Amino acid sequence: MKSVVYFTDIRARRVEEASVKKLSRLLDALDLGDLIGSGDLVAIKVHLGTPGNQRHIRPHHIRVVVEKVRELGG
Repeated sequence: MKSVVYFTDIRARRVEEASVKKLSRLLDALDLGDLIGSGDLVAIKVHLGTPGNQRHIRPHHIRVVVEKVRELGG
């Protein structure tokens, strides 16, 4: 069985294309409701890399993930 791969270009030319909005749409496409239930304890792995580098997860992106998990009851 082939894996489904989701991709979004991080670059933004307009405000409505901001990376946090793209991440939110990507999380919606994942249909996490099948994985996260009300009251579930959910661990969110955070890798802290070099500041100013795209290899670490920026706080505003972490916030989007946390808000989505909370929205689903986790």
